[in-house]
Amino acid sequence: MFNKSNRQYAKDIAAAYPKAAAFADKIVKVANNIGTNPYWLANLINFESAGSFDPSITNSLGYTGLIQFGKSAAKDLKTTTDQLRAMTPKQQLEYVQAYFDLSHKRRGSGYKNPTDLYMAVFYPSAMGNPNYQFPDNVVKANNGIDTPLEYTRRANRNAKLPTGLENGAIVPHTQNKYRPYIIGSVSIITISLLVYLYQKRKK
Repeated sequence: MFNKSNRQYAKDIAAAYPKAAAFADKIVKVANNIGTNPYWLANLINFESAGSFDPSITNSLGYTGLIQFGKSAAKDLKTTTDQLRAMTPKQQLEYVQAYFDLSHKRRGSGYKNPTDLYMAVFYPSAMGNPNYQFPDNVVKANNGIDTPLEYTRRANRNAKLPTGLENGAIVPHTQNKYRPYIIGSVSIITISLLVYLYQKRKK
């Protein structure tokens, strides 16, 4: 599905986020199972867990774990936030996968862009529309973040892996497959043309 081997993805995640090194392979597996890019899932966990990659981390509102499960989400998954807090990272990643597969979270998305992945956690009804305007109360409560795209930009400020964004815009992973080769070919053609014109001028 993606351009790198699972082993390379895991290696890159471990290098970027040492706290995830022991379960980087599991992050890759979950990402593959839900259909998204492993880098994006690792970046999301980095953001939601405040860089800790700790399954027991809990915020002041009681949200807990790698993607900050709430009580409602835990109930949907037939568990509790207390049980989630007691899990190992690999155990909790099973619930991360199950969460993203919940029909009312996925909403038909294939998670082919980073905003859909982030919105499944933050605001599922905005999935599929990166320019969706959040209600005023949501904007006010989130430091002026008004769209899924803006949320994704800010969430990825401390990301250490490719984010799926370029110059602030979404770049689906399938679009970049041949880009380095195209740029390289153009560069070679340009250099060849300049050499030809230079030699012609000397004559």
